[in-house]
Amino acid sequence: MRVAVSQIAHGALARLRSVSWTRRRVALVSSVASLVIVLIMPTLVAPLFPSEAEQIKAYINENAQSYTAPTKVKTTPVSRDTFSATPGVATLIKNGTNYDWAKLVLLHGNFPMSDNNVTVITRWMRQENGPEDW
Repeated sequence: MRVAVSQIAHGALARLRSVSWTRRRVALVSSVASLVIVLIMPTLVAPLFPSEAEQIKAYINENAQSYTAPTKVKTTPVSRDTFSATPGVATLIKNGTNYDWAKLVLLHGNFPMSDNNVTVITRWMRQENGPEDW
């Protein structure tokens, strides 16, 4: 009786091994086949949609614009207003406000003449001496 049980167990184990080996072979063959299909098929099948570069080229060709200027253009005289400018220092001295003085300080000190810098100097002037002493 012992022999029969061990033979049955041995036969079942052998069948299990053979089934799993067959499954392994099927899995291996199907994996290799799918890999071959994935690598070869894109080269055999033409793309269904044009590439982005082809789409841009087609758009440019369809929507091209052109302009032809006339060779003879009638000119009309243009009148310009006259203007004059005074030097920066002369204008700042002529006006004489506290903001002009702050701009002169920045100009002669070679500092950037920004609104923030002018504001800082005028606030400093107000703190040091009130507006009645300007």
